[in-house]
Amino acid sequence: MRANREKVRKAKAKKAAREKSDLKFSDLIGSITINNCGLNMNNIWDITYYAFHDQLKRMGWRDQFNINNQAALAGAKLKKS
Repeated sequence: MRANREKVRKAKAKKAAREKSDLKFSDLIGSITINNCGLNMNNIWDITYYAFHDQLKRMGWRDQFNINNQAALAGAKLKKS
């Protein structure tokens, strides 16, 4: 029974990892358009591939900054890099 539980746990972990990294292009397009960066569903198709990925990268930086800022305001000790 323990071996079966371990197999189920591994299968669930594998499924969760697969679902977690299963981003679709449509998810990325939708994420950028709700970001208040001046892009919407009509003009998102006018930007270049490089600009699209650059915008995604900058969104990640901004989100990380906001998370760190909120943590610091709540009293968390952040390591300086």
